[in-house]
Amino acid sequence: MELNTDIVDRLERLERKYSSSGQSLLAHLDSLLYSDYRDYSEYICLDALLALQIPRSALPDELIFLIYHQITELMFKLCIHELDQLVRAREAMTAELIALRVGRVADYFESLTQSLSGVLNTLDVEQFLRFRSTLTPSSGFQSVQYRMIEIYTTDLCRLQSSANGDIPEGENSRCLESLIETLYWKEGARDVARGSKALMLVRFENKYSERLLSLARLCKDCNVRRLYHALPVGEQRDERVIEALRRLDNSVNILWASAHFRTAARYQRRDPSVKNVGGTNWQTYLPPKLQRIIFFPEVWSAREIESWGAMGESGTSVVAGVIKE
Repeated sequence: MELNTDIVDRLERLERKYSSSGQSLLAHLDSLLYSDYRDYSEYICLDALLALQIPRSALPDELIFLIYHQITELMFKLCIHELDQLVRAREAMTAELIALRVGRVADYFESLTQSLSGVLNTLDVEQFLRFRSTLTPSSGFQSVQYRMIEIYTTDLCRLQSSANGDIPEGENSRCLESLIETLYWKEGARDVARGSKALMLVRFENKYSERLLSLARLCKDCNVRRLYHALPVGEQRDERVIEALRRLDNSVNILWASAHFRTAARYQRRDPSVKNVGGTNWQTYLPPKLQRIIFFPEVWSAREIESWGAMGESGTSVVAGVIKE
């Protein structure tokens, strides 16, 4: 077979690639010669993936509940993948890059919220109440990836509990260690009667506190909000960026939170013992109009902030493509 110019060009480029790291092109060509094809199931590790579903009960609907949460964590991994790329590229940040990656994260959350309403709210209530009791004291509250997404996205002062009052803008107003201790979700896992931390919060902190603190240090000056403010003024006004930030705020802090609140309330109506799911005070922790977590207050009007979360209770969006002037 005659080697055409395209093949020769690629061989020369491969030679330069491997020789620059002390590798032999022939050795790598041999590996291609003797290796077998990889099919679809092997590429996605299908057998291993399908072996990861291990329900705690024999109730059929638990498998739906389990798989939905595994899918959620995979989607969270995609969110972190996008946000981490923004942080790593901070020196070359552009409005286009923020709009692209933040827009993807908003897409992921919108998809998750839609599927939550369509999947978890169709579970057999009696089955749910039975298998959910086998998971005590665990809760989706313990998703470390969700907490990582929040830290990648905004300043810690934007993630404070409403019970702690207003925290001055900027991480320098208090040390990171102090701000981490007063994050809003920690207030959602306390025994109100005793004033102590719920067991699932204690276990979560023991496992993940150092990881979250390390991430907070990494993102202190380069979370998405900081990257947005570092853009030239003209790029900050780019409608694509503003729309992406609004969509992310809306999808995470209104629609996602509201959907979880409605789901928890649905099951509590059937059994008051669901009052403290996993040890969380979800009645005050989940409603966005009570917590009022807003990643990017600068892209919302005063009227929108004042009514934060009100529309989300009905499952509707407050964005709808509207761009703040």
